[in-house]
Amino acid sequence: MWAIQRRLPIFSLTRDRRISSIEAGRYAVSADRVRTLARNYSCADAPYVYALTTMTGGRKRGWWEEHRDTLPSNLLDLAEVEYRATSLA
Repeated sequence: MWAIQRRLPIFSLTRDRRISSIEAGRYAVSADRVRTLARNYSCADAPYVYALTTMTGGRKRGWWEEHRDTLPSNLLDLAEVEYRATSLA
């Protein structure tokens, strides 16, 4: 693992957690970060990287984002589900 961190300076223990949070959808990712990650992972497929970067930035922050460190995760999930709901079943 340490060899990977030396090779990819973008990673640290804190950043490893950030990557997991991005993968889980807890944090949005910028187009620049997508390009950096693609470069660090040796992804040379420019159309694919471009497609990924066009998907960034579309997520609006809800009121609950400011309270992510203090509210229980099930309440945060409920707030986001209600925010994104388009109808009642």
